[in-house]
Amino acid sequence: MQRKQRVENCLVIGPPRGPLHDVADAFLWLLPEEIVKIVEYSIFAAYSELRLRYYHKDGIFEQEIPLVNTTPNYGGTRWWFLCPKCSLRISRLYKPLDACYFFCRHCHDLTYTSAQMSRDSTQKFLQATARDLGVTTREARRWFELNYDTPCIQEVQRPIINKGRDRRTGLALMVTKLARTKGLSV
Repeated sequence: MQRKQRVENCLVIGPPRGPLHDVADAFLWLLPEEIVKIVEYSIFAAYSELRLRYYHKDGIFEQEIPLVNTTPNYGGTRWWFLCPKCSLRISRLYKPLDACYFFCRHCHDLTYTSAQMSRDSTQKFLQATARDLGVTTREARRWFELNYDTPCIQEVQRPIINKGRDRRTGLALMVTKLARTKGLSV
């Protein structure tokens, strides 16, 4: 069985933000072994379209990607791509290094590294511990990090919900207080 390619190993582009203007520029990626990938782009506001031009293997490729917008509840405009292959409204386009075109992750059959973490022994251990304690895996990871100083477990930064009042309860509240006594920000 062939492993799926990872999103993290692809060239990724996102849609423009705010009002659409005619723009011409380039995306730059610095890859391992000091390889630089350059994708020239042009946005045509009248057509709500992004045009890409880039070199791949033995040729120059050009690609036209339609843009659509929505109006979020908080106001303004949010732009989306329409995948050139499946026409889904998406927020990111990906190009694996061996592919010729930018498409959505479904069309390229890509996966996230985090989706594959459940096969990792550390993750399985944390999931089992969290299940036994009745807490989330994130809370179990944080508890082990604070009590055992294990370097293999990453620190997860959580946004503060409300500076005036901490809404965390149970183990999450205990972990937050312990973190603050150790000088960590949560």
